[in-house]
Amino acid sequence: MKRSVLYIAAVFLAAALCVAVLTVSFMPRARVSLFVLFNGDKLEQAIKSDGGIPANIGYTTFNIWANGDMTEFILFSYGSGYYGCCYSRSGAPYAFQNAVAELIKTGENRWKWSADGNRGETSRIRGNWYYFEAKF
Repeated sequence: MKRSVLYIAAVFLAAALCVAVLTVSFMPRARVSLFVLFNGDKLEQAIKSDGGIPANIGYTTFNIWANGDMTEFILFSYGSGYYGCCYSRSGAPYAFQNAVAELIKTGENRWKWSADGNRGETSRIRGNWYYFEAKF
């Protein structure tokens, strides 16, 4: 009897974990937020010290913009959309790849932008970390 209860509990827990993983996989903001949760402190230290970005964090690409304030990590893309995060030394939000576009506030710590037929949004994850998505 005890074993069957433990078995059912383990199966239920495994199913719940699978549902959670699938949910996060289909929610870009959740995926990016988890990336920042697990790698943000390490990356922030490297950025602040002008050190190298660790190679074992699983990013697709990253860019450091000419103004020196923003470091951007493009984590994945679907079709013509790009998703990722950026660290802003000043704490200011930016449009994707520092595009020349007005950021329009749409909510608490949320902005949208559009330029030359492209559009996207930026929102604060925590501290100086921002989530972005851009569509072309």
